[in-house]
Amino acid sequence: LRLGAGLTYTEAMLEPFASELPALAEASRTVGSPQIRNRGTIGGNLGTASPAGDALPPLLVEGGEVELASIRGVRTLPLASFLLGVKRNALEPDELIVAVLVRPSGQPQTFMKVGPRNAMVIAVCSLALVADREREELRAAYGSSSPVVGLVTAPVGEADDFPDRVAAAASPIDDVRGTAAYRRHALRVLTARALERCLA
Repeated sequence: LRLGAGLTYTEAMLEPFASELPALAEASRTVGSPQIRNRGTIGGNLGTASPAGDALPPLLVEGGEVELASIRGVRTLPLASFLLGVKRNALEPDELIVAVLVRPSGQPQTFMKVGPRNAMVIAVCSLALVADREREELRAAYGSSSPVVGLVTAPVGEADDFPDRVAAAASPIDDVRGTAAYRRHALRVLTARALERCLA
């Protein structure tokens, strides 16, 4: 599935994306106000490379690749290689973000985030999770809890320990939105809730 860089959050909430990438559709619903969702794009979220970018965990958990283009040609990078740090990415000065390439797993998935309120808020922490029964693998990507969005995997049979693994993998900071300890705790809770939803 090729998601053009100009795909808006409003469009990502609609078919065929809502069925193919339900975690991305859920994340898109949490972004800003309707006006922001109508103007904000997936490419913009990639370009800013903020660890709080709501679209990033759902794309990472599904193995997204970023398509970049310049007069020199086109190249693709795994999303994990494209994101280099807080608001830093691998985009060269003459390159544009063209698209994100994703092979939808078709497996149960969800997105959740914690913030001081339910709408128009930057995430204190966020989580996308896929329970991939075909590969017998759990994949969780977390945001706002490390300099870049992180990915944690484990066999489905190790679901009981997975919330602790996700919390341990993060490297959160204390800031005005929350403490590192709170973020770790919230990631543990979000992972447990996401597992309940996806393994039900």
